[in-house]
Amino acid sequence: MADARISLRPFLTAVAATIALTAGLAVDARADEAPATSAATDLQRIEQATNELARGKRAAAAAIERLGAQRLDDLGACRRSGPGWRRIRRIRNASQRGMYVRAARTLHADMRDLVAERQARIEILAAAYERFADRLHAADVSDPLLHEAVAAQARRVASYRDVRGVGASCRAFNRVARRIRELPTRTPRQIIRADYRSGPLARRVERHISNQLHRIDRRHGIGYRDAETLSQAADRIVALGGSAGYATGFQYALSLR
Repeated sequence: MADARISLRPFLTAVAATIALTAGLAVDARADEAPATSAATDLQRIEQATNELARGKRAAAAAIERLGAQRLDDLGACRRSGPGWRRIRRIRNASQRGMYVRAARTLHADMRDLVAERQARIEILAAAYERFADRLHAADVSDPLLHEAVAAQARRVASYRDVRGVGASCRAFNRVARRIRELPTRTPRQIIRADYRSGPLARRVERHISNQLHRIDRRHGIGYRDAETLSQAADRIVALGGSAGYATGFQYALSLR
């Protein structure tokens, strides 16, 4: 019996080694399969959210156009006339008047762009944007880069609530134009002072809208890195086997153009 037990020992050892090797290979296979499954799930959820938003945009296109046209008509009343323009035309100094005219034209153009392009889309698509951000958040994507991109999209949606509240109307235009005033230029000292002060004053008028939008971006932590993250995320989606069309759609999902 002792000889029999001795003779079985090498066989049992070999069997145990084979079982251990097989188990190890199975574990490795599951470990390799898990990231692939996770990536596929991430892509599926991102594509579903992007596709839903795209359908909402197509359905709302006509409503956005109508609202934008209505807002542009409202702003047309102060394109060349009104209290703000009368204030500018009363300025006798040609240099200062020309500077303020250019600033007022830029202000009005920025307001037109804001109401027709940005605010019209935000107002009509507010619920769709919120659902997009919520679906991405609920997806809980595992890929670190895609996770950062989802966070960037959420910051953008949050900022739209503030963009929607930026005043862009004839009333707002005329209120900003009240800052404009003629600076005296009767003496050389006054001329120097007027040149020094009129430029910043005109720029405040000119950048009234853009400065507010920049402040909103800073308040929500939006910077150039967000654009880079979304661009890299689009490349990542393609690298993981996703559609190039959906990758681009996700990258520019919240574009207001």
